[in-house]
Amino acid sequence: MKKFFSLAVAILLFSAIGMAQGPKGRPAKGGQKQQPAIEQMIRELDLDKSQAVKFRDAMRELEPGKGGPQGKPGKQEDLKDKRKEVDKKVKKILNKKQYKKYQKLMP
Repeated sequence: MKKFFSLAVAILLFSAIGMAQGPKGRPAKGGQKQQPAIEQMIRELDLDKSQAVKFRDAMRELEPGKGGPQGKPGKQEDLKDKRKEVDKKVKKILNKKQYKKYQKLMP
């Protein structure tokens, strides 16, 4: 019984450590995972400084805990509504060519 308990504790411990890892085994840092993607989109869309600031603010609304949906059950509709709202804001920020490219970049 002691061996079983020790094994169970070891499995839980290693599972917790594994889930806490970010990409390539580095510790995950909350809120920083989406940041590089936004910056990459800004570069690919060739936004000027004014557009970049507005675009960052709009995209950050989709982040959990910062006005975006929290990923709880039943929040799927909230996420769709929030994405539509952000999409409208982004459309006002970008020109037609940038907006078409943005649509291709978005999943």
